[in-house]
Amino acid sequence: MDKFTKEDLKELFEINQWPSISIYMPTQRASDTQQNSIRFKTLVQKSESTLSDYQYKDANKLLAEAKKLYNDIAFWNQRSDGLAMFISPESFKIYLLPYVFDELVVVTRRFHLKPLIPVISSNAHFYVLAVSQNNVRMLRCTHDSAEELKTEAMPASVHEFLKHDTDKKQLQFHTRAKEGGSGNRPAIFHGQGVGADETKDNLFRFFKDIDKGLQTELKDETAPLVFAGVDHLFPIFKNKNSYQHLLNEAITGNPDELKAEELKTKAWKIVAPLFRQEEQDAAKRYTDLRHTNSTSCELNEIISAAYFGRVDFLFVAKGVQAWGRFDDKNNKVVVHNEKEPEDEDLLDLAAVSTIANSGKVFAVKPPEVPDKGLAAALFRY
Repeated sequence: MDKFTKEDLKELFEINQWPSISIYMPTQRASDTQQNSIRFKTLVQKSESTLSDYQYKDANKLLAEAKKLYNDIAFWNQRSDGLAMFISPESFKIYLLPYVFDELVVVTRRFHLKPLIPVISSNAHFYVLAVSQNNVRMLRCTHDSAEELKTEAMPASVHEFLKHDTDKKQLQFHTRAKEGGSGNRPAIFHGQGVGADETKDNLFRFFKDIDKGLQTELKDETAPLVFAGVDHLFPIFKNKNSYQHLLNEAITGNPDELKAEELKTKAWKIVAPLFRQEEQDAAKRYTDLRHTNSTSCELNEIISAAYFGRVDFLFVAKGVQAWGRFDDKNNKVVVHNEKEPEDEDLLDLAAVSTIANSGKVFAVKPPEVPDKGLAAALFRY
C-alpha cells in the first residue's frame, strides 16, 4: 500500500506534456485478484484506443510498462482498495491506495488528479488507534475503506514494551557470591508483585512510547485520530498524547474483538459530524459573502484565481469534467462544449491549483455545489 501526499500531487501537477494518461480503478482485496488484472487490461486498452483516435503513433511504446503488469501476479497480490496510474513520455507512476476509485481513463496534456483529492484532504480520512494489552493497531480510514498500517515506530503490545523497556521497575537484578566461596552465581531476574501504582506507572510509560511513535507515523498530518480501548485506558493515553487532532470521544471496549471494518464504522460515527461541520461552515461563509467580490461561481474567474493562489476554499463537482484550456501566460480560459485534443479538465486544474496554493477543496456531488454550478470559490483577496 502506498502513501500519497500533497508533494506527490504537486509533482504530478507540474507535468505538462502531451499525452498524459491517467488511469483509475477500484481493486479487489480477495485472494483471487485475476479480475483486477482483467479490469486493468481493459482500461489500458481504452487509453490505447483514445491515443489512436488522436493519431498518436507511439502508443504501444508509451504503454509498454503498463502492459507488463497484465500477468504480474506479485503486483496484483498487493492489497489495496484502489489503483491510480500516470503515464507520459517522461513519467510512469503507480499508486496502490486505500481509496475506492471509480473507473476512469483520461488522456490530456496534464494528469487528471481530482479523484486523488479525497486521499490527501484532511476532511476525507481519519485514523484509529486501537490499544489493548495484547495489541496496538493503527488504521487509516475513509468512509469506504479501512487500512491497517504497519507501525514499526510503536510497541506492538504491552508485553513487548515491558520486554524491551530498559526502565523495568518491576524487575530486580541480584548477583550473589557462593556461600563460603569467591565465585559468582548466575544473574537472576525476580519479578516483584505489580500493584496498582506500578501498573499505572507502566501504562504511563507505555503510552509515552506510543506517543513517540505517533509523532513519527502522523508527522505533518491534520486528520482526526480516534482512540479505541477499554474505559480506563483513554484518560491515561490523553495524558501522554501530543497529537493535536485526537478527538475527545473514543470507541470503548476491547478492540481485539473488532475487525478493521468494524472499528472504521464505529469511528466514522464519531468523525462524520466533524467533517460535515467543516464543509457546512465553508458553505455558510460562501452564502454570507455571495454577490460580493469575495466569491464567484464563474468557471473562467475561478480557474485564474486558483492558479495564481487567490482561492481560500473551493467547492467542485466530482464525477464531472469541464474541458478546455488555460493559457497562464495571457491569463486566458477557453471552455469547450466537447473535449478536443490536448484539452484538460478545468475543474481538475482549479482543484489541484487550490491545494497546491494551500487552499481547501471540497469535492462534492454536483447538486451540493453552492449556486448549483460546477464550482464555487471564496477568494482570499
